[in-house]
Amino acid sequence: MKNKHLWLLFFFNSNFLFSQSIIKGNVKDLSNNPIIGASILLRDSTNTIITSYAITNHKGFYKINAIKYIGKAYLSVNSLGYRKEVEKIYFSTKSTNLIKNFYLKEEATMLEEVRIKTRIPIRVKNDTVSYAVEKFTDGTEEVIEDVIKKLPGIDVSDNGKITYKGKPIDKVLIEGDDMFDKNYTIATKNIGSAVIDKVQAIENYQENKNLKGVKDSNKQVLNILLKEDVKAKPYGNGNFAYGYKNRFDISLNLIGVNKKNKYYVLGSTNNIGINPSPYDYFSLPSNLDEDEKSVSTLINSNYFLPNIKPRRLNKNESIFGATNLIFKPTKKLRIKSNFFITKDKNILNRETENIFIFGTENIIINENQNLIRNPFIIEGQLGFDYDISKTSEVNYDTKIKVGEIKTNSNQNTSNGLFDEFLMEQDFFINQNLKYTNRINNKSALLITTNYLYNKKPQEYFVTPSIQSNLISTQPIDNVDYKSFQKSRITLNNFSFQSEYISTHKKGNYNLGLAFFDTSEKLNSEFYFQNVVESKNISTNLINNLENKQQHFFIEFKDKRKFNKWNFVYGLSGNLKSIELNNIPQKKTCFISPKVGTEIRLGSNSKFTSIYSYGKKYPLLSELYADYVLINYRTLSKGTENINLISSHTFLTNFTYSDWFNQFNFFVNFIYLNNDNAYTSKIQIDDTITLSEKILVSGNKNYIGAIEASKYLPFISSTIKFKANLSWYDYFNIVNSSELRNNLSFSSNYKASLKSAFDGVFNFETSFNLLKSIFTTSESPNKIKNDNVEVLASIIIKPTKKWTMKITNEQLLYNIGNKNKSAFYFLDVDLKYIYKKNKLSFKLIGRNLLNETRFEIKSIGDYFSSIQKFDLLPRHLLLEMNYRF
Repeated sequence: MKNKHLWLLFFFNSNFLFSQSIIKGNVKDLSNNPIIGASILLRDSTNTIITSYAITNHKGFYKINAIKYIGKAYLSVNSLGYRKEVEKIYFSTKSTNLIKNFYLKEEATMLEEVRIKTRIPIRVKNDTVSYAVEKFTDGTEEVIEDVIKKLPGIDVSDNGKITYKGKPIDKVLIEGDDMFDKNYTIATKNIGSAVIDKVQAIENYQENKNLKGVKDSNKQVLNILLKEDVKAKPYGNGNFAYGYKNRFDISLNLIGVNKKNKYYVLGSTNNIGINPSPYDYFSLPSNLDEDEKSVSTLINSNYFLPNIKPRRLNKNESIFGATNLIFKPTKKLRIKSNFFITKDKNILNRETENIFIFGTENIIINENQNLIRNPFIIEGQLGFDYDISKTSEVNYDTKIKVGEIKTNSNQNTSNGLFDEFLMEQDFFINQNLKYTNRINNKSALLITTNYLYNKKPQEYFVTPSIQSNLISTQPIDNVDYKSFQKSRITLNNFSFQSEYISTHKKGNYNLGLAFFDTSEKLNSEFYFQNVVESKNISTNLINNLENKQQHFFIEFKDKRKFNKWNFVYGLSGNLKSIELNNIPQKKTCFISPKVGTEIRLGSNSKFTSIYSYGKKYPLLSELYADYVLINYRTLSKGTENINLISSHTFLTNFTYSDWFNQFNFFVNFIYLNNDNAYTSKIQIDDTITLSEKILVSGNKNYIGAIEASKYLPFISSTIKFKANLSWYDYFNIVNSSELRNNLSFSSNYKASLKSAFDGVFNFETSFNLLKSIFTTSESPNKIKNDNVEVLASIIIKPTKKWTMKITNEQLLYNIGNKNKSAFYFLDVDLKYIYKKNKLSFKLIGRNLLNETRFEIKSIGDYFSSIQKFDLLPRHLLLEMNYRF
């Protein structure tokens, strides 16, 4: 028994045990210029069998690990347009480190086609890493997202958001063009994996061609390169699945790529829990738009989702359609248009036991909620890029979104039955205009104007009406009345920014000027309505608030290069003002510094650190003075305390990317500190919860992330490890307590291993540990919760036509507690290829063990809750996939 795990030790170390001898050096031409992309081949003593190889990077450097080889060998260098060089070398029984530099002579020759089959699937050129996806896949991948998940250095969350080296991906391009803007999940979740030839991860991406080489960019994108047969003619794909208890999944998509235009069309409908749209309305109901300037709504109908894959519990009826087009009618003009429409019906059934803990006193509230949500969203986007001249261009983009969500909810609680209805609407328009002028090779001018308007009205009914001593007029008998809460928030935002960018011998500098004018309005009213006579009773809970803020600043930023060091510093002069209901409140001038360093530690690693300081006024959501009913038992309000809050941010990052050995590693750390912060003062009893904002000492937040990934060529597999940690130090007041100092610690540790063999068998396994700890100044006791998620998949391909994938997902929650629980989800996919790249059939089984109820315990600094959710039942589908 002691030796049964020895193979694991061999598995994780064998790639290093056999890499004892190293050959490295540089390849240059006779003028001492580096030769990029030269092939260095190490052959055995017969000069026929290739034992290892490398490709030179952008500096002409190469490195080879000779794998357990003793004796005479031959090292050859090839590069198109240069004369081939061969050198004899010798390996002894001891480890050998050889440095072999080559200087190649130019030679114009006609070469016959030579194909070298290699197992190194990653290529690096400057800031671009190219993945040959066939080396990481096993044939079970259905869409682009399935492929991306298996690439080293890239991670995909359950909602489809992509990170590369720990930083979010801004866009996903198709053949170099941005067809989807921020809504890239439309592509990654729906376009078939069969179209992909390569995936490129591009750092420091600069979309504006007139700013390339002048303005630094922090953006990261993925670029999907398509197979030649897909680019030669339009590619279409249709999925038709139907099964047990009328479960269905139908989609049709079409993609076309040529020199003048690119287009993608998608139509999809299903009732198996899949959300094909880019809107996360199921788990984020309060905000349909992810734009950071859009406003959030106040009323939420007490809606909550657990940390589980949405398709497990999303009882839906989804309809989604999208068209994405890029058209280039002339060499100077590029037109882009996107249109999305989605309609859905989501059903949620939940039982909850909430325990509010106040020293020796506990309040227990039980709820049984049945909820139906009906979202309907339409979005249109139109823009163009026009080249005024070879050195100047104008870019215009406008986006309009109209959304509506209707929610019906029945609450069976400890205090009786409540019927809720919530109508949420969202109108959003954003217009952006940019002008760029490349003044010369070293400088450019960028001018940007933006106008944004967002309106979000809400109407909320609760029957019977709530009872609270905060309300001056209320019915004596609440049975015949319902509570009616109206709320409308509008946002107007205008901005103008100009920036002069210039490069110099030691780096580059920016001189910027900007003006922001923001106006937020809240109109809310709470009253009672007689359900029989439709008679209204007004109350004193009314908000009519307008928050106007203006911000003007001048900024200077400079980047200086000193050998391997980059020193970045900046200084901005700011003028900020705030008005409430057209009455000036405060006006402040202040200086914001920014300073940082970037150090290159060799050709593979980089260390970055940066500090910044700023100030901001509170938002409207923190300032409204009277209560708003936000769910059937909670009233919430802001504060009239207006303070300019100072914030300190420190970011440090270390990355190591050795793509020759297919190894990637990074560490991120972020420190956030506000001198003051708005937090909650909460009063809870059996029937109602009151929450109001108060100003307290600042919060502190420490966020850390570590991730490592390694491609193991000897088993064609990728191993990944990542850890995310967060410490949050904050304050609040609960019931009769003094100001409480709380600490929240959460961590997530995940390891995964995915194989991509060419043979009959493949596997995928992952282990995920989630920990959370709360402490408060009121009690020395720590509140802990540990959860474990284990996934194991086996892929069997007995023939080229048949593939079976069996996946078991095991969730262990509340480990070490008396309320611990375990859940097992078994999924099976059996695929038959009738005609390759044309027609296939699949038998799909989900939740075959028929888990019907999911239970999880949530904890906080003053509460704990046990929640039980109804799951999507076991279902089987027969799917036909046709490519045209």
